[in-house]
Amino acid sequence: MASLRSMILDPRRRIESTCGIDDQIKLQKYFNATQKALQSRDTILVNNLSVLLDVASHPFSKKFHEIPLPKPPYPVMWLECFFQNSVHIGCLVTRTEVTGEAHLRKHIGQSLIEYHLGEPRVAALLEECRRSTLIEVFIWRCLHTEIELVGDFFYWLNAEGEWQEGLYGHPTKLPDEFEPTKENLQRAENEEIAGNLRRICLAEYDVLHTFSRLNCHNVKLVPSG
Repeated sequence: MASLRSMILDPRRRIESTCGIDDQIKLQKYFNATQKALQSRDTILVNNLSVLLDVASHPFSKKFHEIPLPKPPYPVMWLECFFQNSVHIGCLVTRTEVTGEAHLRKHIGQSLIEYHLGEPRVAALLEECRRSTLIEVFIWRCLHTEIELVGDFFYWLNAEGEWQEGLYGHPTKLPDEFEPTKENLQRAENEEIAGNLRRICLAEYDVLHTFSRLNCHNVKLVPSG
């Protein structure tokens, strides 16, 4: 069974977006950046199937801020698993120590996050998080033969490595007045959006738990095979 990483590195594969994306050039840019990271020997590869099986059986039993020390131990990591023998899931994780407004704005501008945030919200985030650890995660999956971009998310850590806040980026630009409330997400016309937001939230929950476990003192990463 081919890994998602090998599929992404295969130039014959097609790329899609789970809910479509308004700007195909932007989608290709994300895909190219993921390919480049997966070609790098500096990217640490981790199979996190055991963690996903645990969190999927009891999703959101803890709030995000209750998960201890979810800091990636390496600057660039690829978390992958083959879930329920049906879907390949991969998360490209990049850890950055933010040093100022320009640095943070650059990362927000390169992501799906800016797709949904107005300038006042971006400015507020720049003020709140200009000196912290920023983690960005792009989520990819392959259900049959097509590679899909599910979305991306950011989360911030304080100096002690504790979760502070998270933001989600959706592949399709949401309506200007859309609020991801329970009532909105239960409406039939928002079913596709709701399903994708749930996948992004579950991915963040899985990623936080993966790094929390890797940061335990009795855990050590070793080469596979």
